[in-house]
Amino acid sequence: MKEQYIRHLTTLDISGQAFKILLILTIKESTQSKVQEYLNIKDKAQVNKIFKELSYKGLIEVSKVEGRNKFYKAITFKTFFVVLVY
Repeated sequence: MKEQYIRHLTTLDISGQAFKILLILTIKESTQSKVQEYLNIKDKAQVNKIFKELSYKGLIEVSKVEGRNKFYKAITFKTFFVVLVY
């Protein structure tokens, strides 16, 4: 990751689980249920809340929708840089 993007991430007030989810979505796009299963989180509402928080802060976005499944991905450095410039 680029240094500017990493510096931005360190200034954010997000939980440890939110940061873990962000890292997972940086590696591979995934659904909320797959991330919940991977991190062994019992509460679906907690996962949904974290995804909403990350989306609100502009760190993740929906990459595609297949049926009722939404696949999320982390905002890449290029996307982040374009948002900062404009």
